[in-house]
Amino acid sequence: MLGHDCVIVGHSSSAFEAVDAALRDRVPFDAIFVDLTMPGDLNGTDVIARLVERKTGAKLIVMSGYSTDLVMANYREHGLSARLQKPFTVTDIEDVLR
Repeated sequence: MLGHDCVIVGHSSSAFEAVDAALRDRVPFDAIFVDLTMPGDLNGTDVIARLVERKTGAKLIVMSGYSTDLVMANYREHGLSARLQKPFTVTDIEDVLR
């Protein structure tokens, strides 16, 4: 809708596989959206920490319905570029991508 190609994963470990594949194929992600509540062996906070360590060059954007979460409140301190409070709109996504 906004002119971007998207990769969607359904499990926390799949996120790292997708990032690694994009880097290996020399088409790194411009942005990575991470929900604080996600299925898998790692929660969103752990996924964010590991992505920050990898220094992918992508904007890291956290999204959640939990407005009182410390990561949401202090997203920049966690190495994130932006946050999206659920529910959000396509316009909100467009704003954080700009």
